[in-house]
Amino acid sequence: MRINVNGTENVIELCRRIKKLQAFVHVSTAFTNSDRKEINETVYPMPINLEEARHVADTYSHDDVIVSAFMGKKPNTYTFSKAFAEQQVMKQCEDLPTAIIRPSIVMSSVKEPCPGWIDTWNGSTGLFVGMPAGILRVVLGRGSNVTDLVPVDIVTNLIVVAATECQKSKEIKVYNCCTGTSNPITCDEATTISRKVALKYSLNELPWPFLMFTPSVFLYTLITFLLQIVPAYLIDLWCILTGRKATQIKLQRRLKKVVDAVKFFLLNEWKFSDDNIRDLLKTMSPVDKEIFNFDVKTINWETCIEDYILGARKYLLKSEK
Repeated sequence: MRINVNGTENVIELCRRIKKLQAFVHVSTAFTNSDRKEINETVYPMPINLEEARHVADTYSHDDVIVSAFMGKKPNTYTFSKAFAEQQVMKQCEDLPTAIIRPSIVMSSVKEPCPGWIDTWNGSTGLFVGMPAGILRVVLGRGSNVTDLVPVDIVTNLIVVAATECQKSKEIKVYNCCTGTSNPITCDEATTISRKVALKYSLNELPWPFLMFTPSVFLYTLITFLLQIVPAYLIDLWCILTGRKATQIKLQRRLKKVVDAVKFFLLNEWKFSDDNIRDLLKTMSPVDKEIFNFDVKTINWETCIEDYILGARKYLLKSEK
């Protein structure tokens, strides 16, 4: 709450001191309303008031059962607090040139500054590194679900264009920056591409790279133990006996955190409307569309995911391979 709500309020206060403010673009997340299955480009009311939420946040730790009950169907404190931040933007920015951008799961760049550029492990990056390497075999999720990935430069281009557009209207526009509606790709399809990339560049540290999705916690736990934990211990034991550094169990702990962080988004599916995005594209010239491309229909998933995997290895793992 302190970062996402209080921080947003502080930025709004700063904007009010700027005499010639041209635009205020608030970057939210598409999952602020993940308790709904269909999410339009509008700010939905919260079932509780902000002061109650602040009291709970100040009184209890984020993993307390009381906090979980208070959040309802929202998966974590991040989406919960981001939803309140949107409320404050709508309430306090009626007289400011304002836009709200809601990106889904942000991935590496499709074009700028170069294809595959990435500087964070957030989101699904760990999955796209672990699976091709052969150290991740199973994830809690549904393979038939659409995985709503969006390249980071698509998001930044939209921010720039939305900033120019909000100067022309007193209405606070919300833009769902997502791919699931206009250019969807399922978890299974993304996995198939990842496997092709792994074999094409020989990225797999263990044989037969593949990834299974299951909604069953029991099956996930069993397969993880048999196909990830046991091999990891055996490899680490061999490394210790041969005087090398043991790293596999440490990697498995990291992968567990990644799976726990993304499982809610792989087990569920949403339909995001993007009408405001489509309308904004219609106002742009062909030249501007080329320079500030945020049309997700132009994404080639085969190329984009290949660049994502190779970019993560290059910029995060510092791997030459």
